[in-house]
This record gives sequence, C-alpha cells and structure tokens, in this order.
Amino acid sequence: MSCEKSVKSPVEPTAQEPIQLSKAHPQIQATMVIQENNTPDLMKNPEVVGTAVTLTADGKPAIMVMTKTDKLKIGKDIPEMIDGVPVVIEVTGVIRPMKTTTPPVSHTAKQTPPIQLGTSGGWRYDLANGYCCGGTLGSLVSIGGKQHIMSNYHVLEADIVLGGNNKVAENGDFVI
Repeated sequence: MSCEKSVKSPVEPTAQEPIQLSKAHPQIQATMVIQENNTPDLMKNPEVVGTAVTLTADGKPAIMVMTKTDKLKIGKDIPEMIDGVPVVIEVTGVIRPMKTTTPPVSHTAKQTPPIQLGTSGGWRYDLANGYCCGGTLGSLVSIGGKQHIMSNYHVLEADIVLGGNNKVAENGDFVI
C-alpha cells in the first residue's frame, strides 16, 4: 500500500465546463500567479520575448512563452510544465514599441485619418456618452492585408438594448 497523497494542480479543471480565458476564473488567476513568478527566469533566455497565460488545445490553462524564433523546444530549452501548469511556445518574433508621433497627438480631440492608437472612441450612435466615447481604440490588427482596430466589447458594441437613439449596436457599425 502506498502512503502517498494525490495532489491536484492548482489549475487542474474540476468541472466539465470549458474554462474561460478570463481574469475572473480561479484557475486562470492561479496560472497568472505561476506565470508572473516564473517570467523573470524565463526572460533570461535571449530568445524569449515575453510570457502570457493561454489555454492548451484541449482547454486547460497554460503558460505561453513567446519567442523570437522557433529555435527553442519544449522539454529541451523550456520546461514542459511549471509548477504543474503546461507550457506552450508561441513564435511571435521580436516585440517592440511602435514609433511615437511627433508632435504628440491629443487622444481625445478629433483627428484626421489615420487616427492614433490609444485614441478615445466608441460606437457611432452612442447617445449615452454624447456620441463619444466608450473607451480606448487599443491596437491595429492586420488580417489578410486589411487593417482593423481591436478594442473591447463595451467600446464597440455594448449598446444591446434600444435606448434614446432607438438603435442597437451591430457588427459593421461605424466607430468614432
């Protein structure tokens, strides 16, 4: 007979429900602590450009190690597990800040296209906020050569009930 106790990982799923990649989820919170505690050691490798929390292909919380190239291998250069959490590698290339504008741009004033990222914006018909602004237009994403602005739901489409403007936000609506 064995006297060993079975120890569960702090991030091991306990229910059959899929885990949501949300800071509010306890398993994601536990993974974030492990990720933050281990990032300084992982970043000592010159190929590593960052870390994050993600989900594995089968929906379990994991630590993502972002690398410049595909030189690093799991199990050889990067551990397969850290404190019971699986590790995945994502080749992102070098991550660097974008060039700033000179002179500085007001992120709340009207701008001529192309607007600067970090600008306040929102749904074109957002009457509740005086037609501007629900939040920050956060980043520029290129998909298939077409540029898109990535932001949060509450900025672009949160108006889901008829209000004073008698409109409901829909995909494709203009953003200001």
